[in-house]
Amino acid sequence: MESSVILGMASKFISISGEILPDLKRREIATIDADLLKLKRERMAEALEELRAEVGKAVEQKKAAIKQDLINRGLANSTVLDSKIRQTEQYAADELEKASREYSRNIEEIALLERKIAEQNKASWKKLLNLVGIRRFG
Repeated sequence: MESSVILGMASKFISISGEILPDLKRREIATIDADLLKLKRERMAEALEELRAEVGKAVEQKKAAIKQDLINRGLANSTVLDSKIRQTEQYAADELEKASREYSRNIEEIALLERKIAEQNKASWKKLLNLVGIRRFG
């Protein structure tokens, strides 16, 4: 496993995430409901969990491959092995961190849409109540 394999896994998450928000932003606020936002949030969470699982498997496979390669080359001392493994783990952790930041940003944008919808619904209820002649007292 080269770093490109992990990068490919991360890019899959980024593309899923990149499809969800633009889709929501293209819609009119009035056409978005809470269930749709919940569904999109769950899809992003699933994609992030899939990424974590795939990267975990890939890292374990890479560690085994590194160990075998170093043994075959006669370089399997603990310093070299530890360095190579640490490098692989750090790269995977960096990619997962990038994906987690992207996930957090997207969740914040979905929360902003939820607040906009709530405000719009509140305004709609006020208009409706005014139309039927019900006024708030106090």
